[in-house]
Amino acid sequence: MRILQKPLKAKKGDLIEITFSKPTMVKLLSEGDFRKYKRGKTHKYYGGWQEQSPVTFTVPEGGLWHAVIEKGTYYNPIDVEGNAFIVTDQNKINAVKREAPKAIDEPDEPADEMPEEVTEQESSEEDNED
Repeated sequence: MRILQKPLKAKKGDLIEITFSKPTMVKLLSEGDFRKYKRGKTHKYYGGWQEQSPVTFTVPEGGLWHAVIEKGTYYNPIDVEGNAFIVTDQNKINAVKREAPKAIDEPDEPADEMPEEVTEQESSEEDNED
């Protein structure tokens, strides 16, 4: 699995905006669910297949969240770029009325400063071992 991911420390009610260059799978995962996701275990996430960028999520509870942009599969990669950030523009915050969607269960298949760059990751066999 190839992904772009960025950890974001957010408070309940904060807005996280994820931008991407092509239609792709976009997910917002809690820290625990991100660990499950990387190991190919059942996990909950907000989001899904997205056609238009950006996508904005309302954080359901405070903590460390991972914005994930999937880059396709090993055999069918997608050349997609993206980024994620906590929205600080008050006008944009006021314009977003939608609440975070309910989490989706997907079957198996905190620092003070967070990195500014989105990191690209590829799962290794070690990530899939329990």
